[in-house]
Amino acid sequence: METSIFLARLMGIVCLVLGVSMLVERKMLLGIFHELAKNRTLSYVLGALILVLGLIIVLSHNIWENGFPLVITVLGWVITIEGGAYIFMSKHALEKYVGMLNNKKIYYIIAFSYCLVGSYLAAVGFAG
Repeated sequence: METSIFLARLMGIVCLVLGVSMLVERKMLLGIFHELAKNRTLSYVLGALILVLGLIIVLSHNIWENGFPLVITVLGWVITIEGGAYIFMSKHALEKYVGMLNNKKIYYIIAFSYCLVGSYLAAVGFAG
């Protein structure tokens, strides 16, 4: 359970920071995401790093129990799959994926989801 608490705290804080930054700095982040989609080398390297981070979570915390451990495990798998996607996606597919973020509704749903998941994980991590 110590690993679960640690990961809840870590992932909670990271998700909160990412979510709030998405809410506050939309224009800047859209520019960064579009540059990422244009630069295949950068997206490949970022994908490799994301893949490693996801695998660290999955290999150290593959717990399929109800509650926050399940949230951590699912996030770990999502991060792993996202990293692999950045590695294998074509430039065109990556540009279409990033292009979805131009839709304000989709963008803000993602931002608020980060905030919600981050709040939940931080709350259970620091309360436990």
